[in-house]
Amino acid sequence: MSLPKITVLIPAYQAGNFIVRALDSVAEQSYTNYEVIVVNDGSRDNTSKLVKEHKLDVTLIEQINEGVSAARNAGIKAARGKYIAFLDADDEWRKSKLEIQIKAMELNGWLTSYTKNPKEMPLKGQMYTSKNLEEIFMKPYLVTSTVVVKTDVIKEIGGFDTLLKTAEDIDLYLKLALKGEIGEINEKLLTRHILESGLSSQLSSYRDNLYVIDRFYQQHRHIFSDKFKHIYKDMQTYILNEWAKDLIWRDKPVEAFPVIIKSLNVCLSSLAFKLLIKCAMKSTFGWIRLEKR
Repeated sequence: MSLPKITVLIPAYQAGNFIVRALDSVAEQSYTNYEVIVVNDGSRDNTSKLVKEHKLDVTLIEQINEGVSAARNAGIKAARGKYIAFLDADDEWRKSKLEIQIKAMELNGWLTSYTKNPKEMPLKGQMYTSKNLEEIFMKPYLVTSTVVVKTDVIKEIGGFDTLLKTAEDIDLYLKLALKGEIGEINEKLLTRHILESGLSSQLSSYRDNLYVIDRFYQQHRHIFSDKFKHIYKDMQTYILNEWAKDLIWRDKPVEAFPVIIKSLNVCLSSLAFKLLIKCAMKSTFGWIRLEKR
């Protein structure tokens, strides 16, 4: 079977400490029919120099700092492959990643696919699974460095929303799920390196996450079943409770309180009540410490 050309797309910002590792993982792929595009998003370090010096033949796009979504969109625009495989500059692929994933996509006719989250254990005896819109909506937290998508499909939907500071990936996955089922490959083919300063660590990501699922639901509610309304509420509750847990863990009970109340207004979950009690205890003990001072 003749395998198609893939565009490997790497957005990079201040990536001098790890971009070579990411490029090396591409160079070591068992699948060799690819082009590599690195979009340097206004880095002030030696990112461009290291990319130019690498043994891979890389198309380097230079732009002013506009954020990861704009960087990825610039790469999408320039892509010539049948598929685009995303790789963050601080991550690295296992050697068989592209070969396994592209063969699976060609075999199953998927428009989009992803591999198992590095934090999750693969399911025994199950190689491929197709996820429909409802399943992606319930669990949209795919890892972008595992995602491969047909180039014409992602160009058709306009790529990433550059107005979102976070949750732009979730927004994209939901739009892709509207186009057809998304394939999950039941293997861990990515080594992920999470930087402490990464966007995923920002509390604002919860707010953006809520905004994204709410906007998506309101735009497409006419196609959803009554069951989907419950899924929508479950997702709202999950995000709000995770947000509250994060705030409490960061010793911010005053900020957590309205988030918990909002969660309870959506659904009277036992977890939200437990968080409310924990929040009250944290606040009380905090005031006691202040009084003792």
